[in-house]
Amino acid sequence: MHVSDPVDATAGTDTYGGAGTADSIGASIARGWTFLRTATRGPSAWTLSLSLDVRMPSGGVFRAAQAREHVRTALGRELGYDVGTDGFGAMLALQLTPAAEHDLVCALARRVGDCRSVNRFRFFPDDFRFAADTDCTAVAAAALHAHGLLPEPHLDAVAEELAGAAAHRGPADGIDVREGVVMVYWEDDVEPGAAPRGRKHDPVACANTAYVFHLAGHRHPACDATMNYLRDHAASERLLHGTRYYPAPAAFLYAASRGCARFDAYEAALCEPLRDAYRRYQESTTSDACELPALELALMSIAADNLGIEDGRHRRRAALAGLQQPDGSWPAHGYFRTGRTPLYFGSSWLTTLFAVTALSSQNRGRGHSHAPH
Repeated sequence: MHVSDPVDATAGTDTYGGAGTADSIGASIARGWTFLRTATRGPSAWTLSLSLDVRMPSGGVFRAAQAREHVRTALGRELGYDVGTDGFGAMLALQLTPAAEHDLVCALARRVGDCRSVNRFRFFPDDFRFAADTDCTAVAAAALHAHGLLPEPHLDAVAEELAGAAAHRGPADGIDVREGVVMVYWEDDVEPGAAPRGRKHDPVACANTAYVFHLAGHRHPACDATMNYLRDHAASERLLHGTRYYPAPAAFLYAASRGCARFDAYEAALCEPLRDAYRRYQESTTSDACELPALELALMSIAADNLGIEDGRHRRRAALAGLQQPDGSWPAHGYFRTGRTPLYFGSSWLTTLFAVTALSSQNRGRGHSHAPH
């Protein structure tokens, strides 16, 4: 999205140890992009690292090919499959990379294209045993469309495909599945070689799907049901515990807030519930919000801007800039995980993309017509 917007000239009103001036924020953004252009070269660029610890300490990070052995050794159980090279990291990166970074956009678009199967997108592009999912499909479609790489008719087709994942009456695998709400996986025979993945929702995946529904202008019943599900999640205690696939509540606030900065109907339905959810999460943390890990702080900063929350804005930005490492990056942290096994995916480049997005962000709440981050 448009992460290259001018830095807010008022950012220096709270210097927070000298890290919050407009000049220092601009320097942090520039160093972040220098890191990203260097770190994402080569055949393994835009793939994520894994860890059994959401904090991803340097000694506990490994590559996908090592995941099975790490799970066996550390947890004493068999993962049951070899983890392949992911494509979801590239989808997230394309969502966050501005058009001005033309070479990066082209490389990311090619990688995302490798994950496409007609109107669906897969997490593992080279392993057809794993079904495509609605989260990858929604993130990829919105990112490609933002860069002019997914024409309107194709976006419409993806939205229709997503609507086809709405839950019908049936067993819920012990999980609360709501009729009409888009699930993580489809229940059809389009991918006969893929193993069934179970009936489940994830609020972050639902938020990404709802964004695509509004982007395509679809008022399918699945859109209304999914929006109601998001509103209920925002008001529930479940908000404070993350989701099945996203451990940090900030991930939901980020994903769900994006539509508020773009679509009037979405804003009318969810902006106030999300503002309340944002405040509840802040109040629930045992420490100052500015002491969150860099990834969560970046997600909270972007969500606040999308929701038009000004309170604490300069302190968040200054604190985030202060967490930048000497090489221009921000520390790796687990952004999402597998469902049954605590296998976390993240990287310093992904945290850095979210950080430079947060620092480049303008407040995009009510009255703002900019595209969200």
